Amino acid sequence: MGGLLVLMLIGLIGGIIWKATRKAPVDANIPALVDIQAAPGTRVTQTTIDGDRAVLQLTLNGMDELVVVDVRKGLILSRIRLTPGVPSP
Repeated sequence: MGGLLVLMLIGLIGGIIWKATRKAPVDANIPALVDIQAAPGTRVTQTTIDGDRAVLQLTLNGMDELVVVDVRKGLILSRIRLTPGVPSP
């Protein structure tokens, strides 16, 4: 019984060492650049990053636009143009 306990302890320590020395695979497909088309004079007024998503607020002549980007894939997911409207009562 004592020998079995020693073997199980060795197995446990070996598993911990194996997990600690094993490295996670590196994703080589991370893009280096994401092109966002904007008119000349456009300013980035705010950015927010949450996980793999980034939201950029662009401003040109008082008009705002939000651009949602997947930074892992390098894709623009959506563009949201904020237009002035009639306030609700």
